[in-house]
Amino acid sequence: MTKKEQITAVLERMGYKPLFDEDGDILIRYQLKHFYFFVNEEDEDQFIQIIHPQFAELEEGEETIHLAACNKVTRETKMVKVFVDQT
Repeated sequence: MTKKEQITAVLERMGYKPLFDEDGDILIRYQLKHFYFFVNEEDEDQFIQIIHPQFAELEEGEETIHLAACNKVTRETKMVKVFVDQT
C-alpha cells in the first residue's frame, strides 16, 4: 500500500472524505477550510506535509510579527514548521 493510500484510508476511517486536486495531492475540507496532504512516495522517511494555506491574513506592515510567531511555533513544537508564503 502506498503512503497516499495509507493516508487516504486513515482519513476515511476518521470520517473525512478525501479528494484529490489536479496535482494528485490529497485534500480534505474541515470547518470550511482546506487542508492538503503532500506525499513524496520516493522519500524514504515516514514524512508527509500537511498544508493549511491562508489561515491568517497578512496585512502590510505586520510581516515581522507573523514571522516571529512562525519562528516561535517552529522552535517550540516538535515536528511542525510554520512559515509565511506570499504566494
